[in-house]
Amino acid sequence: MKKEKYVAYVGTYTHENSVGIHIYDVDVANGSMKERKVVPINNPSDLVVSKDRKFLYSIADEGVEAFKVLPDGDLEAFDKQWIGGMRGCYVEVDDENRYLFVGGHHDGRVTMMHLEKDGSIGAIADGIFHIGMARGSDRRTNTPHVDCVKLTPDQKFLCAVDNGLDQVKIYRVDYTYGKLKMVDIIRGPLESAPRMIRFSRDGKYAYILYELTHEIEVLRMTSRSLIRSRRSQHRAGKRKTSVLHPVWRSARAESICLLPMPE
Repeated sequence: MKKEKYVAYVGTYTHENSVGIHIYDVDVANGSMKERKVVPINNPSDLVVSKDRKFLYSIADEGVEAFKVLPDGDLEAFDKQWIGGMRGCYVEVDDENRYLFVGGHHDGRVTMMHLEKDGSIGAIADGIFHIGMARGSDRRTNTPHVDCVKLTPDQKFLCAVDNGLDQVKIYRVDYTYGKLKMVDIIRGPLESAPRMIRFSRDGKYAYILYELTHEIEVLRMTSRSLIRSRRSQHRAGKRKTSVLHPVWRSARAESICLLPMPE
């Protein structure tokens, strides 16, 4: 049996004893990791590897930074760009390496940036600031904080999770003209602080993590409605059905990417 080889990229905040992205060789059989090296970069708090496994994109104090993934899994920095706002906290790339998407916690901004054919980061295509205030008053904050931006499995929509507004705003992505258009909003429970969204591999389910209520909401899309099931350690689950726009058819480690290595 061939031994599976993986490399893990661990993003961090670069204070105390960290200076960048930590690269680990992962031994799946023994369940162990060995640090290979650390690639210097300021506060790489979120990372994403392109689907073709050729590039890694990271949040940085200066904006976003691009790395080439070398054949042995090492990283080679080759480009960086400003994102047009305050420091980002989350980065996403579409499956065809056309655009990079950045979420901003500090300024509540969603940024869409061109990607060039060589993987380098181009100009800003679009940028949208969330506005408004959340309901309620007993909150750490009730102003916009975009903590996660995630494409739906069909790549047609971008979900921007706003921790401050208790909402997930859904944007249609126009890949031709490089534009985002809001088409729907998922409104979370009062003072719930949604943190991130994930999708099942088959694209049938979405999962929203609520930070303050300690809940994970499960969403399933049918042909006409979005079935919402909420589960909590504090109370029995309730089941709700709501008709929404049918977009759902299809050191301190801050971010970890695991990449299989070829033999």
